[in-house]
Amino acid sequence: MPTFLRKTSNYTANVGDYLIADTTAGPFTITLPANPTTGDFVQIVDGASWETYNLTVARNGETIEGNADDVTLDIGIVTGKQIGRARLNSSHSAKSRMPSSA
Repeated sequence: MPTFLRKTSNYTANVGDYLIADTTAGPFTITLPANPTTGDFVQIVDGASWETYNLTVARNGETIEGNADDVTLDIGIVTGKQIGRARLNSSHSAKSRMPSSA
């Protein structure tokens, strides 16, 4: 079982991080790792309610789902469910995987 790190302020993620992003105190940004390779990932779950205080995922100069924009996560918490996982690939773009059911 992975060890999750609780983050409550701006943070630059490392490849393989499992993060709980707790925005209770206010919005902040998690920056994806630079220079990803195929199979690299960062998993981020909601530790409060991104609907109240958003979490921004910064792309660190690469693309996310083919878009050259950072992503703002603004959905409410889904207790006990994985919110998303960014899988980084050799073309330096992040692909997200959302659960099929909540």
